Amino acid sequence: MKKTHKITMTETGTNDINNFTDDVLCHILSFLATKDAVATSVLSKRFRSLWLYTPSINFTQSNEDIGSWVVYSVMRMKGLKLPLKRFCLKLNGPIYDADSFDISTWVNGAIQRRLEYLDLSLSLSLDINFPLGNIIHGSKTLVVLKLNKLKVDNVFIDGFPCLKTMHLDNVVFKQHKHLMHLLSGCPNLEELHAIKPVTEDGYTFNADNEDFEFQSLHNLALVTLSMADCIPMECIPQVKFLSFKEDFSFFQASPDYKFTCMFRNLSFLKFIVKVYNMNWFLQVLQHCPNLQSLVILKDANVSDHYMDENIDVKKWQPELTPECLSTQLNLCSFQNFRGWKCELEFAKYIMKNAKVLQNMRISSHRSSKPQTKLEMVKKLSLCPKSSPTCELSFE
Repeated sequence: MKKTHKITMTETGTNDINNFTDDVLCHILSFLATKDAVATSVLSKRFRSLWLYTPSINFTQSNEDIGSWVVYSVMRMKGLKLPLKRFCLKLNGPIYDADSFDISTWVNGAIQRRLEYLDLSLSLSLDINFPLGNIIHGSKTLVVLKLNKLKVDNVFIDGFPCLKTMHLDNVVFKQHKHLMHLLSGCPNLEELHAIKPVTEDGYTFNADNEDFEFQSLHNLALVTLSMADCIPMECIPQVKFLSFKEDFSFFQASPDYKFTCMFRNLSFLKFIVKVYNMNWFLQVLQHCPNLQSLVILKDANVSDHYMDENIDVKKWQPELTPECLSTQLNLCSFQNFRGWKCELEFAKYIMKNAKVLQNMRISSHRSSKPQTKLEMVKKLSLCPKSSPTCELSFE
């Protein structure tokens, strides 16, 4: 008779967590929401106070309201001597008995503990003005700053010498110069994500920066912007990866917008659009002489009239061919492609003029019918290609 092998908890790995050091366990707990990290205190005597030593505070409100006393209690229990690397506060609704003063107090307390990562996502309906300058004044350790859906007040700060990443989503500034002051204090910024930053009296910024002298961000490599005039292009001349998230309102508000900055280091360019403004595409391409990859992602929910409105495809004949098409561009990708006139015309233009193009990728819209896809394949397959090595692929 064969002897049965008794499997213990240790052999299955179930009990291996007891072999972890406290530092490792604290690191694991730091990825949890603070509410869940606190809940682990009932697991065993060892876990009873372990959550207090995690280097993070993470309050993410889903369907439950958070009382201000909860945040104050956690901040107080963790103490001032322990370092805090990450502070995250994401709210979908109001906090009981909390206002701008409370949120400022929490952030200021986190900053004093050598904070490296700050993520604030509030609700504009709360009408909370966040005094960024007063709170983060003199922060020398912050590496990542993410602000979402809040009003920023008093941005006159010394700066963030260590800041590498900044995300601004639906952030309201009193004046355009406040945003410029914020950026000018980040000389080592490498990644900037600015989606719909606005002023209190308008949708986008005035191109006139009120005589504010701004230093170029030479370390900035990755940039995503929702409006081409929210940040002067001259501020980001060294960018390597650039994404524009435009919508139709931009072209209505700035029909005569002119691109002036030359991006000589740019190798990747992505347009996320609702309207196919082919002249705008070419204007940007004219200023990217070393571009290697171009992606055009169309909003999947846009209606037909956005795409072909006011565009006379038959008369569209560009006078100049961007330098990058002749010498550098090797990848072009169209995503959510429906085969509309403007889409087909621009795809044809790229294949006809891109002399070193290697890959032309077409990803059709999810609602495209098989017959429509077949017609797109036929039309594009018959287009002349300037590059003998160009491969046309459909997804």
